[in-house]
Amino acid sequence: MSAPPTIRSLLEFGGDRLLLLVPGDSPDSIERPISWVHGSDLPDPTPFLAAGHLLLTDGAQFPPGATPDERYEDYVARLQRHGIVGLGFGARLHHGETPAALIAACRAHGLPLIEMTDLTPYLAYIQFVAEALDAQRTERIRWSVAAQRALTKAALRPDGLASIVAELERQLDCRVLLFDAAGSQLASDRSRPAAPGLRTAVAEALGRGVRGASRLEVDGLEYALQTIGVEHLDGAIVLAGLRDRDPSATDLVNSVIAFASLALAQHRALAAARLHLRDGVLQQLLGGAVELAGRTARDAWGELPGPPLGVFVLDAAPETDLVLDALELAANANTGGLFFGRHDGRIVVLVEAAAEATVRRVIAQHALRAGRTTATSLAGLPGALDDASVALRRAPGGIAPHVAEYRDLTAGGVLGALAAEGAGELARATLRTLREHDERTGGELWDAVEAWIEHDCAWEPAARRLGVHRHTLRHRIDAAGELLGLDPSGLRGRLELWAAVQLSRG
Repeated sequence: MSAPPTIRSLLEFGGDRLLLLVPGDSPDSIERPISWVHGSDLPDPTPFLAAGHLLLTDGAQFPPGATPDERYEDYVARLQRHGIVGLGFGARLHHGETPAALIAACRAHGLPLIEMTDLTPYLAYIQFVAEALDAQRTERIRWSVAAQRALTKAALRPDGLASIVAELERQLDCRVLLFDAAGSQLASDRSRPAAPGLRTAVAEALGRGVRGASRLEVDGLEYALQTIGVEHLDGAIVLAGLRDRDPSATDLVNSVIAFASLALAQHRALAAARLHLRDGVLQQLLGGAVELAGRTARDAWGELPGPPLGVFVLDAAPETDLVLDALELAANANTGGLFFGRHDGRIVVLVEAAAEATVRRVIAQHALRAGRTTATSLAGLPGALDDASVALRRAPGGIAPHVAEYRDLTAGGVLGALAAEGAGELARATLRTLREHDERTGGELWDAVEAWIEHDCAWEPAARRLGVHRHTLRHRIDAAGELLGLDPSGLRGRLELWAAVQLSRG
């Protein structure tokens, strides 16, 4: 690729006709690209100049012997602030030599200064720069056409997505990384995985729904990120180490984005089809067709997880797509150890013990609520799913992720499960009728019920505890039953009353 014109290349072209008096404030000053050459003797030519221009002047605006040093200082300061790459001074016509005050001002501001030692017309230098710029543009166009052709050929290969990424790396001489919607790296040399910090930054950007081009700074390195997808984000392309993103390079990147958009859209369509297949396999399992489900899964992904199984039900409604993408990647990485599908608006995950940490990481990363239980076999999945769903309903809300274990709910037996489901509130509301009756009438129905229940519905011990005759106690219990709408003389009524008292204490 042709190099752009610079002060160094202009000096080589001019030979003895040009003399570098001030090299600038660094060795790189004379290597800055010149975007154009302009000639002017105006006291302030900056309105007609642009950053990157080289200014040529014969110094007519500075009368010899009558120009104070401050005028040179102000003149050079304006040029430097305006981004002028250098100043060429024709000394022969008006001054005989370059004014010392001008040299001092250029040194003070780090502006390269060239003395034009003869009367060579400015047009010669302008033409040199114009021809160099034209050659560079022509070569860039040829490069762009060849690069686009190479990308098209790469896209036709069997591994099209990986091939176009590799071709873009070769053409731009930088590293190209492609990420899917979940922030996982795709179609790149797997021996050079993205740094964890970069993967995290890309996943966060995609998770926030950031669209278009942006810059990422990770661990002191700068990356250019461009999202892929219009209606929804399909992924992102990241460029690392790109030195110069001119229009030709931008066009090339846009072509890759177009190719990648198609490929990732196809990937998403296939993912949707696979997800529906997963849902079907899960329905087969829940319907008892375990053998059929196993054959279907084996043909599509491999073996289903074996017992004992961890059964998770995830509440992932706010960001279902991202969660499903993450689970798909986890299932691919744990073939035979993790399976998932959707049922009744929830995501159900079946997992062997070795891969359970992966599921918990997904839950934590997406701040989900989940219910979990275990199943001794795939045939027992329907019951396990019901148990995990009960646990999910009891999982605390809020931002922090939480996995509620069904076994924790059953630690207190049936009463513990009822209490976890909120039956305690109902029990207290029911028994409040007795308390309100006692307060209104001065009766002792509540004390009678509580003593009778504590003594396992035995009349004599309860009556002694209250200091009343057993017939009096029986009368009070019958009155309480009438108020509550139950018959304490039968087993059902006694169980209802006993459960209400126990749950009301929770």
